[in-house]
Amino acid sequence: MSAAPEPATLSTPVPPARAARFVYGLRLPLVGLRVILRDRELRSDAILPVACLIAWCAMWAWIGTPPEDDRWFSAPLFYLARGYAALLALAPIPSFLFARHYARMAARARTVEGMGPRDPFPRSFIGAQRNALRKIVLISVGLAPVLLLARLLPWGLGSAIIATIGAGWTLHWMVVSALDGGRTLGPGETAKQAAARQEQHMAWFGRMYQLRGKSSVDDALAPLRLFGRLTARLGQKWTGELALIERYPAVTGGFGLGIAVMLFVPGLNFLFRPAVIAASACLRGQIETNVERALERGSSEAAPPPALAPPDGAGHTT
Repeated sequence: MSAAPEPATLSTPVPPARAARFVYGLRLPLVGLRVILRDRELRSDAILPVACLIAWCAMWAWIGTPPEDDRWFSAPLFYLARGYAALLALAPIPSFLFARHYARMAARARTVEGMGPRDPFPRSFIGAQRNALRKIVLISVGLAPVLLLARLLPWGLGSAIIATIGAGWTLHWMVVSALDGGRTLGPGETAKQAAARQEQHMAWFGRMYQLRGKSSVDDALAPLRLFGRLTARLGQKWTGELALIERYPAVTGGFGLGIAVMLFVPGLNFLFRPAVIAASACLRGQIETNVERALERGSSEAAPPPALAPPDGAGHTT
């Protein structure tokens, strides 16, 4: 009788097969949640933002005045509804207020999983707000020419294509945000050094607008190329994450679907953010380890984009 397989952890190497990579990414958020619950420090760190948010929502519900002319159970329902509405409205707030806190969790997760000591990536409340605004603009307008073209299609086909593209675009940026939350620094590494390793080529959604044609057509396409360069400029902050998604589509695709399943639970999505951050941080570590091994073997995964290459002297263990 064969032995039962060991449970997956965040230090489990990324498998080589594409289907296995998709499944690996799909279950990463749940594995991250299990790692959070297993480590006392991570568990305490995960509870703090949740406790603060729930306390604020409870206080907001308590100061409300329930209607007086309803049945005896209307007051509890009123408080529950008011608190739940506040919970939905304020769910994104912890990502701003606790940006540094979550950065420390990402570093702690990689250390706990045996990937070597890591330092938190510098975060700030203002910086988190600025990045969120850039994402909102980019998500809103980044595919506008494509969506406008799809709208011209007849028989409702355009609407179906728009819905499909919109869902994929949203999922794509959920993965980018998750991978961004998993950034860490190696021992002695600075944020400037980490930024210097970011790949400088244009993001895929900027490249796809760089169309060329004959002279008359080429002039007409110039505004489209300019639009592509502007969108790529907006997304330059996440060039490393975008390059990672391009290089490892199966893993990140599964990871994105796993995030969507967890984060689309109304009112509970903020509870899973620490698990996603831990999973993302360790996924980055595993990919860096894969890159190191590929470089040693001289395989096709060698010579990665600079954003994926580990800093000089920063070793990883699994």
